Amino acid sequence: MKYLKGNRVEVIDLIRETIRQRGRFGSNLKRAVLELNLWELTPDLVKVYSRDHKDNDIITVLMILMKENKYEPFLKSASFTKLYGEHASYQNFLNANTANQKLEISRAMDFYNKKRS
Repeated sequence: MKYLKGNRVEVIDLIRETIRQRGRFGSNLKRAVLELNLWELTPDLVKVYSRDHKDNDIITVLMILMKENKYEPFLKSASFTKLYGEHASYQNFLNANTANQKLEISRAMDFYNKKRS
């Protein structure tokens, strides 16, 4: 972990190249993104998700990144309250409908743009 954290730029480049070659964001890459808090890969996650809207785990990764980085608009959202709030349980979920998907992607991109600036 120390090596990976110390070579953040190279790790991001390696993950981007892996995604480009494989055309998907596998579970090991998602875990690496979360473990290393690689918020810089938000547009890459969104791009892969936008291709076919099948990998809803990508939406989860985006929400966890926003939560872990204490992105205020997400922390104040109904999504956050339902999933992580005071009365949240492991049984809580968000419907994977188009409106929710678009909302979380929009929030994630706003989060990315704010972090970047």
